[in-house]
Amino acid sequence: MKRSLYFLPLLTVLIFTAGILNSQDMETSQPTEGTETFLNGYWEMTGLGFENILNASFSKGAPFIEINIKEQTVSGSTGCNTFSGKVTSEGEKIKFENLLSTEMACQYSRDAEIFNALTSCNNYFTDNNKLTLKNGATVTAVFLKRGDTSKTEGSELRLKKFLKGIGFYANGNEPFWSVNFRGAGRIDYDYNMGLEKSSFKILKTFSDLRSDSITIIADDDGDEVIIRILRRECKDNMSGRIFPYELKLNYDDMLYTGCGEFTGSGDIAGSYRVNDIWVMDKLGDEILDKDKFKTGLPMIEIQMIENRFTGTTGCNRMSGSFLNVGNLVRFDKIATTKMMCPGGYDSKVTGALKDCDNFEIENMRLLLKKGDKTLAEFKKID
Repeated sequence: MKRSLYFLPLLTVLIFTAGILNSQDMETSQPTEGTETFLNGYWEMTGLGFENILNASFSKGAPFIEINIKEQTVSGSTGCNTFSGKVTSEGEKIKFENLLSTEMACQYSRDAEIFNALTSCNNYFTDNNKLTLKNGATVTAVFLKRGDTSKTEGSELRLKKFLKGIGFYANGNEPFWSVNFRGAGRIDYDYNMGLEKSSFKILKTFSDLRSDSITIIADDDGDEVIIRILRRECKDNMSGRIFPYELKLNYDDMLYTGCGEFTGSGDIAGSYRVNDIWVMDKLGDEILDKDKFKTGLPMIEIQMIENRFTGTTGCNRMSGSFLNVGNLVRFDKIATTKMMCPGGYDSKVTGALKDCDNFEIENMRLLLKKGDKTLAEFKKID
């Protein structure tokens, strides 16, 4: 990946000093103990010069910087490219330098203006959670301080993916690539920001979501694609964000490694339909009779965006976690109340949930399966 180096220009600011110190109209800051520490953290850009900026205009979200004064480091995004460099501060003076940036091409890019705003500033002003960078008396950029955004950003991205019908996604860098799992049978592949796109057809899956990995065999116009999803912490080497899964993609005689996560969703036309309320009417080969259950037939309500489910065994209430990728499914961490129940169905119902590893939806019916064997069947009720 080609990178470019932006150096702080040599600035002559002495001629502004008297005017800056004596101006009645300009915002001034008298730093107190802890002011420089206040610079630490995540700052989202809201203004470039005197222009307010719209987050939606940037392909990768709002531009931001993350400052660590003790380590003298800054990292961030222009809304297109990511970058890192050095930052120093003394009193109300501040200096950004040695900024290293990726060089992706984006439809709407203001990289040059943003880098210039950072490298040309020489002082700052803080007001509550607002940071104003200035060159002399001229405002170069304005930021608002945000909290720990790693979870928020992840939630927002998962929601965006969810609304697009994506159940699991992963990304890699240098070169940039991504895969998005849609429904039970398709994986969308993007290479180098759209330079190459493919849609893989899933042929086979091995193991299940209880193991440390899932192996998926897919087809791309006759070429074999092998994907392995491993349940282990994965750190994006560009953004620094931590993901719960690592993905390895063998494609076109290359091995790509990246990080990914579940969105809690599936295909709007496919596995997204599992996001509903379902009543169990068949358990194994047995057609269930509601009169044998204390509170009616067992039921589950799946809430994919929250990765959880709730329901009843027909006697006790239950809840737990729910994950899916394609047609693979996992019910886990199942907890129930402890009432005495007739018929011994509680353990059978929870056992079917724990044992299933894939599902099908046919004619408004949900089939939970282990391999090719159907463990339980449900009907949609709302």
